[in-house]
Amino acid sequence: MAKLLDKLNEGIIFHTINDDKKRVRDCLKGVKCLIQLAEKKSGKPLSDEQEIDILKKEIKNKSEIAEKYSYKEEYALEFRTEVGILSKYLPQYISIEETDIIVTRVLAENQLSMKKDFKKAVELVMEGRNDIDKSIVSKLLQGRLVWLL
Repeated sequence: MAKLLDKLNEGIIFHTINDDKKRVRDCLKGVKCLIQLAEKKSGKPLSDEQEIDILKKEIKNKSEIAEKYSYKEEYALEFRTEVGILSKYLPQYISIEETDIIVTRVLAENQLSMKKDFKKAVELVMEGRNDIDKSIVSKLLQGRLVWLL
């Protein structure tokens, strides 16, 4: 998977050359800046997962603003439009059902059943995969692993 930052740059360049969608270009530049700031703060390049997390957070923020200002339809529409633009840059994940099958297989093959196995289970499920939503894996595992006090 190409890094999100690379995809954003391609979108920015495309819309700069074509000069047809200033709003799209500005929206993409905003997320690019957030990623670059996070990289600067951490002192190293971000992982694909970290970049996607930043994108998801920005989408959530814009959705909340659109909801908050829903009484001002024009203003809310601008933010909903930006949510749509940014959502196109999210990776395409496999379905929850397919994820459930993989989680079940990993747990069975590795005889994982306890809370202490959570981190290992997540790593095994996600190993070499970027088409699985980690938050769904986490929820599935929380329902499957025995959580002793």
